Amino acid sequence: RRVHGKQAGTSGKARRLTRLTDDCSDKVLLCSTQYFERIKNDILTYLSVYEEERHAYSSNYGHTLLAQIKCFTSDEQTIEYGFCFKTVFKAEFSVYIMAKALQIFQKMQLNYNEKQDPMEYFSKRKEELYNLFLNWCRKMKDEKIASVQISTLIQTAINKDMLKSLGKKIAIDVQDRKGAAIFASKMAIHSQMLLDLGRSGIFNNFLPYLEDPFLAMRHWIEKCVTDLIQEAQGNRLLVLAKLHLEEVTSHVKRDMFEIISKNQELEILDIFKLFRNKLQNQSSYLSLTGSQAICNILDKLSHVDLTSFYYQFESDMSGVFETFVLQFQEWSLDPHIINEFRPNPIDIICDQFLGCEECCPFCKAPCELTMRGHAAGDGLEATTPHRSEVHRSQCLTGQRLQNGFMDVEICTTLVAGKNQRFSNIDTKGHWAMYKDYKKYYASWHIPPDTSVQVSLYWKWFVGKFTEDLCRRFGFKKADPVTLAKWQKLTWQQVEEDMKKKYNLHD
Repeated sequence: RRVHGKQAGTSGKARRLTRLTDDCSDKVLLCSTQYFERIKNDILTYLSVYEEERHAYSSNYGHTLLAQIKCFTSDEQTIEYGFCFKTVFKAEFSVYIMAKALQIFQKMQLNYNEKQDPMEYFSKRKEELYNLFLNWCRKMKDEKIASVQISTLIQTAINKDMLKSLGKKIAIDVQDRKGAAIFASKMAIHSQMLLDLGRSGIFNNFLPYLEDPFLAMRHWIEKCVTDLIQEAQGNRLLVLAKLHLEEVTSHVKRDMFEIISKNQELEILDIFKLFRNKLQNQSSYLSLTGSQAICNILDKLSHVDLTSFYYQFESDMSGVFETFVLQFQEWSLDPHIINEFRPNPIDIICDQFLGCEECCPFCKAPCELTMRGHAAGDGLEATTPHRSEVHRSQCLTGQRLQNGFMDVEICTTLVAGKNQRFSNIDTKGHWAMYKDYKKYYASWHIPPDTSVQVSLYWKWFVGKFTEDLCRRFGFKKADPVTLAKWQKLTWQQVEEDMKKKYNLHD
């Protein structure tokens, strides 16, 4: 009976434990289901509102939506509710939402294209516009007609020029205002970005950089450009645009004045042709396209007084200037206007400084060379291998020792060793010798050198975020003596060392 009673008691505890486990599972399942339904409904509602409120279409909408889905389903968002979504579910949910969004975005794009089609607009109002034009012409003198036609053509040319030229001017202004030292080289930009990340003191802020250093640098440059454009509520963009516009309109009026002054005996059509040819001979200036229709109108005008015409033209160009100022004010309030500039100022800066975007296969240190396709195996004649003077601890990319401890050594030390090994997707999980890295990464040059130490910045980073790194990559802590030394480093020491190396002092 005692044995039977003991077994019965144990069985009762097991049943209670099973019921408790089932209750917890049901609660987690209910919580995750409710969370899933809530974010699904929120996103779908957001999409429908997006369609109703947005009148224009942008290719950025899809990227923005995907980023929101990634954020809502991330472990950081759901862990506080006691669960995490599986990777397969995240992918399926993303595909589901994007499929729903595709129909809305396609409809928005079609509506946008219809509104932007000038041929469709003019075909519907052809007779109305023609009669309007005739009535307008009857009330105007020949000088006014000629001036309006030419200034309107110039206005169209200026609009194209502004979108092309402002991107370059913004890129230059960003570099001037951030400082020549920061934009002295790729690695100076890289170092300034690391300083900005370090000042935050938050591990999660580093994660995009640890995943893709060059994408993080591009986002940092994008923030520099965006901050400049939105500086003082967009006034900086307004200033740059007005300065360029003043330069262009002054040039136009000066050219027209010189041509008229030297050719008083010519008809207005000949004056316009001389003016157009002068602009075409200045490749860095405006390009007047579609001017044949204006030639046909000017050819029918007779007895145009060139002096009166120039005064009218000067007045109309002032009107053009004011029209653009109003347009610039709208630009300054639009955070997405940067995407309209061709070339884009972000692309200009990235192309100028980033160049090669390869990272060390072990520690993800950026290649310091700026020429794209410089390394062997890129299909080009250049055979200069990728290289980086500042390698980092292997644990930043999840590398660990064979015993499971975090690896704090840098690449140059490891390739100099005789028995140091690594394992990754390129070795198919097998442990390979660091000294034989060329078998897997022939386009990289990592000099074997045991004298090079981990930089002060990355010692501080590993020391400060040891626990975060271990949780993220699932390895054991490194030598406590080494970590204790690194954890004593202050941010002031690190910042001063980095600024001194790259001449980043204010």
